[in-house]
Amino acid sequence: MIIYSVTIHIQKDVETEWLQFMQEKHIQEVINTGYFTDAAIRRVLVPLETSYSTYNMEYVTDHIEKYDAYLKNAATNMQKDVMNRFAGKFTADRKVYEEIGNFCS
Repeated sequence: MIIYSVTIHIQKDVETEWLQFMQEKHIQEVINTGYFTDAAIRRVLVPLETSYSTYNMEYVTDHIEKYDAYLKNAATNMQKDVMNRFAGKFTADRKVYEEIGNFCS
C-alpha cells in the first residue's frame, strides 16, 4: 500500500473555510481522479500551535505507479485549486510512504 501524505499548516483566520472546502470538495475531487482508493483527514492536537492549525490528509493507493500517474496527470490542477483560494495562507509538506506492516486486525 502507498500513502500520499499532505501536511498543511493553515492560518487560523481561514481555517474554517479551508476545512469546509477540503471536506466538501477537494478531498473527494482527488479521490474522483481514480488514482486513490481511500482518504482521511486529521487535525494535529499536540503540539498545539497558536498562530496556525495543522492538518494531515492521507490518500491511499495500491501501486506507486498510480501515485506517479496522479502527479503527471492531475496533481497540478488539484493543487492549483487550493492555491487560488488560499494563496499565502498555508504551507504544505508532501511525502509518500510505503506501508511495510499493519499490526492491528
